[in-house]
Amino acid sequence: MLPTKENEWRLGDLGKCACLLQISQSNAREVTLRDVQRDLTGFYKCEVSADAPYFHTEIKSGLMIVVELPTEKPVVWVEKLKYSQGERIRANCSAPAAYPAVNLTWYLNGKEVWSAPPATRVSPAQVEPLEPGGLEVARGAVDMEASAATFVDGRARLRCLTTLFTIDRQTAEVELVEDTPQIAPVMGPTAPHSLDVACRTDAQLRAVLGLALLLVLAAR
Repeated sequence: MLPTKENEWRLGDLGKCACLLQISQSNAREVTLRDVQRDLTGFYKCEVSADAPYFHTEIKSGLMIVVELPTEKPVVWVEKLKYSQGERIRANCSAPAAYPAVNLTWYLNGKEVWSAPPATRVSPAQVEPLEPGGLEVARGAVDMEASAATFVDGRARLRCLTTLFTIDRQTAEVELVEDTPQIAPVMGPTAPHSLDVACRTDAQLRAVLGLALLLVLAAR
């Protein structure tokens, strides 16, 4: 008869987790813990043992991270909302506190923005720990040149996406407007005011003289 294998979760290795174990929802293949806190982040292992006469044993471990979700949405800041082609668009994204810090990704008109210096520079997110509490905040920046491809129908949507693994996903977005030059109406040359008055006076004089000549001829 071949030896059978049994799974065993080493509760002694779980330490303080033993008191958080949900017995009714745990078995040889799954362990359910309740009310977990960040200090329970670490590697957890499962031991698989064979029966006699071999007593083969294998131990596998995996990392479990207990996260603390952000309670607010990210915020995007830009220098201004109107840009002409050739100007630099500079934007910052500030993410709320979480543990661990969230990841930041920039999108322009629905497409991810990648660094391609010198036209586009995406700065790596800066992570800053907060005390007390041990939470972390993340800040990122993008610097790009406005071009014809930046705008769609004169507008551009710049979005900052924050993610915390697959657990949390938040976005902040601003709409930018293309600042196009206004075309002035084309008008013909205009005579100076004094010249215009003189022309009108001369025309009126000729009309009066013509009328007087007609009256003289009629009188004869």
